[in-house]
Amino acid sequence: MSNSRATAPDSLRAWIVSCAAFLACSIAHGFLYTFGVFLKPMGSGLAASHAVMAILFSFMSVLFYLLTPVAGELADHIGARKVMLAGALLFAVGLVGTARAGSYLVALPSLGIGVGGTLACVYVPAIAAVGEWFKKYRDLALGIALSGIGVGTLVAAPLNAWLIRAYGWRSTLMILGISGGLLLLVSAVLMFRPPVKVEGTKGGRAVWAKVRTPQFWLVYLSRMFTAIPVFIAMIYLPALAEKEDVGSVSAAALVGYIGGASIVSRLGLNALAEKLGATLLFQFSCVCIGAACVLWIFAYSYLTLVFFVVVLGIAYGGVASLTPAVAIEIFGLENIGELLGLLLTSFGVAAAIGPPAAGVLVDRSHNYRDIVWLALAASVLGLISGLALSKFRPVPKPESTEQAVA
Repeated sequence: MSNSRATAPDSLRAWIVSCAAFLACSIAHGFLYTFGVFLKPMGSGLAASHAVMAILFSFMSVLFYLLTPVAGELADHIGARKVMLAGALLFAVGLVGTARAGSYLVALPSLGIGVGGTLACVYVPAIAAVGEWFKKYRDLALGIALSGIGVGTLVAAPLNAWLIRAYGWRSTLMILGISGGLLLLVSAVLMFRPPVKVEGTKGGRAVWAKVRTPQFWLVYLSRMFTAIPVFIAMIYLPALAEKEDVGSVSAAALVGYIGGASIVSRLGLNALAEKLGATLLFQFSCVCIGAACVLWIFAYSYLTLVFFVVVLGIAYGGVASLTPAVAIEIFGLENIGELLGLLLTSFGVAAAIGPPAAGVLVDRSHNYRDIVWLALAASVLGLISGLALSKFRPVPKPESTEQAVA
């Protein structure tokens, strides 16, 4: 194979980049979304309550989404590989450092910066690179890369639980830090520079012009509001299920099912987006988030709870994985890394607002069922924002961008 063919869009090297992004998302998100497995053993070891330990999840999540604009801008200018190499180092140092932490005050910045910083360095640079490597099969390639989040969540929960039971939480963090750091290193090495790099306007003027559009804010708000029910379910659903006489292992498995179900939409909906359009399927996913919350109102048996989380997982996977394709469809490829970074802060806002608000409801009423109504209200606002996108056309692309992807 000639070098020109090897570096062409949709080539074998492009698919290697997609698989490398899949691996990176599996490692980084797999740890974040299954952190609940560590809550009890780490809390006992660090003499911290469950409520205080839960702050670690919020800190990692918020830091991830707040740093994504910085990581996206860096990737636009110095390349995804260098940024992802920094993420691999952060992950290893953060987890190994937390394994040796003697107090919660040491573990909080160590794990928060280590995991949150890693996710920022990995997610947007990798996904933006996949978008730049593909033309014909872009939506499918993005779906494959983003399905790593679901696979990582599904696999990491039982694996981490087994490692903790066998070796303890400190040794487990050491194992995950070293092995995960090495796998992220491999992913970074395989993140080849795109054949045609779409250069954005320096100084961020072009990015902020897009941020000021109604289209940007409708995508942002729809993501933020639809993410709130997902984060509420991930954090409080196991406790809700246990209070309704579901076994602890089965209750914890419900969170894993959310990640597993998201694989279906991350692959299926992104493949369909090539024919139906990413924005239309994004709106459909917003509808499904609302439908899932309605199902949650009537879900009292374990079987109905499983059905609820499967629908929620599929819908959540659609909203999350279709966002890069929607952004490219509406705004084009110019400065896509930085733009995606700004859009992804919407999940950080959701993580900061949703779970604490749900906690206030539970503390006041001592009834976990009250959080269902909060989730439903947020999903309705997300649905309204998502459907409103139909009133606006895509932002005109610069001539240079059109030529780059032609």
